[in-house]
Amino acid sequence: MASRVALFDVDGVVLRGKGLNHFARYLVARGEAKPVLAMRGAWYALGHRLGWLDGGTVLRRVAGAYLAGRRAAELARQGEEWFVERGAAAIYREAAELVSDHRRAGTPVVLLSGGMDFLVAPVARALGAVRWAAVEPEVQDGVLTGRLREPLCIDDGKVHWASAVARELGVRLDECTFYTDDVGDLALLELVGESVAVNPDPRLRREAGRRGWRVLDFAAPGERGIGGGSASVGNDARRLRGIE
Repeated sequence: MASRVALFDVDGVVLRGKGLNHFARYLVARGEAKPVLAMRGAWYALGHRLGWLDGGTVLRRVAGAYLAGRRAAELARQGEEWFVERGAAAIYREAAELVSDHRRAGTPVVLLSGGMDFLVAPVARALGAVRWAAVEPEVQDGVLTGRLREPLCIDDGKVHWASAVARELGVRLDECTFYTDDVGDLALLELVGESVAVNPDPRLRREAGRRGWRVLDFAAPGERGIGGGSASVGNDARRLRGIE
């Protein structure tokens, strides 16, 4: 049965590495953050990839230590600037082509990311995604509190957001294809109609082999992603609001 909706994880699938790690290095290069931020970002990314660190713990720690007190509008602006200057070049060419193939076939594309919303938004627009969900910092009076909106769009929580988008688009999860690199997404992989492991971590690679799931390995973009430039290619992208 042909997929009716294509669901994509972002970090490691659409983007090479972790978007938050890219963003930390970008801020350091601009003199807007200390180098220790990029070092910690790289450590967190490696620890999560290899299963040493729990993703939710890392994200809550980052929100409390580095995002509390920041203005939401400022982060949104920095996210757009990061994408134009650095983020677009970090998109895997193969991922961009895969998204384009789905869109040409009339299949809606949705991004479900454990990355921060202010970094995922420009990626979603550039790829022409119809919906996206990401980790959303709590905001009061335009200022981040240091807390995150629950459930986080990671691990089992990603099932909540995938179910919400399926209901909104009028499809069942078993009519969807899901692309991810993270064994933490196993709960959702077991619910969709087609499970695809992209650049999988070692545990997901073993699981995909055992279950006969398709495995895709993308070449590192190395500045040859979809190119720098505009973050407004697909202005139909809209943040998904979970159905409580």
